[in-house]
Amino acid sequence: MSSNEEYSLWKHWVVLKANRKWILTCTLVAGLSAGLISFLQPRIFGAKTLILVSESRIGNADAKVSSLMFYELLRTYKTLLFNDSVIEKTIEKFKLKEPPYDLSVERFRRDGLLQVSLQKNTPLLEVNVEFPDARLAADMANFLATQAISLSEEISAADHERAVLVAQTEMKRALQDLETSNKRLAEFNKMSRIETTREWVRNLIERIAEEETNLTALKIKLAVCQSERQALSDRLKIQPFKSEPNDANNSDQSSQSASPQKEEASRLPQHLQDPMLETSSQVVSLTAEIGAIQAVLRENTRKLDQLIQDKAVNEGVLGQLSLENELCTENYVALSKKFREASMSVAHRTVDLRQISPALPSLRPIKPRIPLNILLGAAFGFLASTFAIFLLQAVLVRKKMKEDHHNAEQLRKVQWSSKT
Repeated sequence: MSSNEEYSLWKHWVVLKANRKWILTCTLVAGLSAGLISFLQPRIFGAKTLILVSESRIGNADAKVSSLMFYELLRTYKTLLFNDSVIEKTIEKFKLKEPPYDLSVERFRRDGLLQVSLQKNTPLLEVNVEFPDARLAADMANFLATQAISLSEEISAADHERAVLVAQTEMKRALQDLETSNKRLAEFNKMSRIETTREWVRNLIERIAEEETNLTALKIKLAVCQSERQALSDRLKIQPFKSEPNDANNSDQSSQSASPQKEEASRLPQHLQDPMLETSSQVVSLTAEIGAIQAVLRENTRKLDQLIQDKAVNEGVLGQLSLENELCTENYVALSKKFREASMSVAHRTVDLRQISPALPSLRPIKPRIPLNILLGAAFGFLASTFAIFLLQAVLVRKKMKEDHHNAEQLRKVQWSSKT
């Protein structure tokens, strides 16, 4: 530290020491004045009550959003407690419109008589009332808490009833949709005769399978007959035809009247005529029977294709209607469960707010704080007097410097004039 700075600090200390009486006097006067003013001010008593917020209102909030939830709750319940109707009821209850209080709703808010705070990380709502009368302050705090709880219950009850009404309306709508779906499904089953169509398809498939089996058996039998006839034809190549002397006219007449098979058979040996005739007739009969079965089989196949096509269309529509009916059923079951839960919540409704610590009259006022005010007044007096002394000292020093400078100038002028 330089000598100039040491000199400056010493000079300030000397000034303070020289004026210590004035500083102490100002400090004492300021402290006493603050104490006197505080003593003359009206006493303000505080009353505090605690309200427990239901866990259903806070829930298990995540750490990231818990602070936001607290602020939202604080804002909600502040609005609830600062409601005009609640404040008006409080003023009318305790006759605060009359002297000496002359309170109105606006003045009640403006004077800050009510403070609401939500203790962080706890479901407790703190309601503070500051008022000149300790008993009135406690009664007002308890009354405000009771009014807030009652108003919260009314709002909660209205919300639950509204939820039940909405759930009931949705359930009725779902029931109507389910009844409509059941009706459409029943009408479609009746009009489309889907079960009858399925029975027809099964019968046709069985009939076609049976006809195909018969057709296969007939074709096998026809192949056997044709092979037998072929065998007889092969034997003809080995044995000569039978030749009998007949009249030409008789021969022409018999050729015109007899069938080709009989004519051919008549030309065969005697022991081959009967088998050849029987085999030929069986071939003709089997061919005709196979043709008839094939015609019936084609008709049944055409009917089966048409029935399968109709069955596929009807089953597609039936599947869509069944799916719609299943969705309507699930929706109705879910909404019925929701309605039962809403009804149970109304029946077992819990209180959202509950007063756990009623306010009691305070024995000591919270305002004014006389010791603190005296201390602050004394500190202000000390600082103000110190500043005033330093300011006065600076003015005096500046004035003295000007006078010294003026005297030095006058002295130089006198010396100059004496030399000349």
